[in-house]
Amino acid sequence: MKKIRIVQIGTTHPHASGIFKSVKELKDYFEIAGIAEPTESSRKNLKEALYLGTPVYSVEDLLHLPDIDAALIETTESELVKYAQMAIDHGIHVHMDKPGGENFHAFQTMVNCAKTKNLVFHMGYMYRFNPAIQKSIDLVKSGALGRIHSIDVQMCIRLSEQGNRGLKRFKGGMMSFLGCHIVDVVLSLAGIPQEVIPFNYSTGLYGTESLNYGMAVFRYPGCTAVIRSSAADLNGFWRRQIVINGSNGSIEIKPIEAFDPESTDYLSTSMNVTYGDSGNPCFDMSEKLEFPKYKRYDDMMIDFAKIVRGECINSYSYGYEIELQRLILMAGGVQEK
Repeated sequence: MKKIRIVQIGTTHPHASGIFKSVKELKDYFEIAGIAEPTESSRKNLKEALYLGTPVYSVEDLLHLPDIDAALIETTESELVKYAQMAIDHGIHVHMDKPGGENFHAFQTMVNCAKTKNLVFHMGYMYRFNPAIQKSIDLVKSGALGRIHSIDVQMCIRLSEQGNRGLKRFKGGMMSFLGCHIVDVVLSLAGIPQEVIPFNYSTGLYGTESLNYGMAVFRYPGCTAVIRSSAADLNGFWRRQIVINGSNGSIEIKPIEAFDPESTDYLSTSMNVTYGDSGNPCFDMSEKLEFPKYKRYDDMMIDFAKIVRGECINSYSYGYEIELQRLILMAGGVQEK
């Protein structure tokens, strides 16, 4: 099968190096044609060992290379949509990191442009390929848990002082920066809510006024989903979690993922599933499901390659991505433009 001839625009997104490393190693799927770093001050990144040997171009020259199939958009978050739109305008399939900016109209226009041109638009929400989350979505959709009445999700971490201050670049603060991941999970699990109620504020950590604590309630008929994302939580990464409660069963995933201490290239995940209401409610009645170790980005990038090659369809439609972006902005208290 033909390899995807791919380019990358940007090196400054927090996941840029991880995505590039994955694509570089997936030699049966991708051929890297070049890279561009549009920000002059960040071009020093191209001297890192990961990027050495990769042809470097200006953005315009990169997009005019012959026979380019796809582009990875890995710039700073505020410029993702701009450069994804440029690639789409050149008729190139796009994998774009997240979140989708804070200008809803620009994001919607870009996605609809990709749809009109019949181009793949694929977003970098890596939890879509987390085995425990995939299993949870399957159990919810199959009805195995009965009627869902509550979902609680947390996406927290303790960022440095610089990281907390850096959240000022997002009007939606932490809910835009990391909360977007779990808004995506909730939308996959429960669909579009009737109402979104945001609660976003600054904890005052390090004296910063950035919105480093994000919370939102999604209201559904007979169900609520509570979403929390904090940059001020000690050991927050380890307590990232998803709890789903239904009339016939429940799920707990905690942590959502854990890096393998022997090789941080690999992650592990597990989940506790409880069925029925038999047994003593004060004791653990759950069954633990563990999954094989996996690489964080590989399945996501293989999925992108297969969609581009026409081997499968994108599980996340253009309409889904637009609705997700709208909900992320609402959860962060950002008004649509």
